Amino acid sequence: MEGGMAFIKSLANKSNLRSLALNSCNLNGQLLEELKKSISGHTDLEELYLFANKISFEGAGDISFIIKNKSKLSCLGLSNNKLSMSGALDIA
Repeated sequence: MEGGMAFIKSLANKSNLRSLALNSCNLNGQLLEELKKSISGHTDLEELYLFANKISFEGAGDISFIIKNKSKLSCLGLSNNKLSMSGALDIA
């Protein structure tokens, strides 16, 4: 988890982040919370792929926050997570 946390924190320092794929990274809890902080300033993000993680209903709020100010986001990949119908509706 330490390596993953360091990588996610480093995203805050990237410039012109337009596409991000973090598939099968066991994102949940602290990692998802850190992702929320680290990419909040990347308003030009167009694609975010978070396939096959462990994002649960509780993580739906983090996903909603992440995409809130991303007006250019055209693709959000969340399949194979544990969001449930309620979590998906919260994001929508």
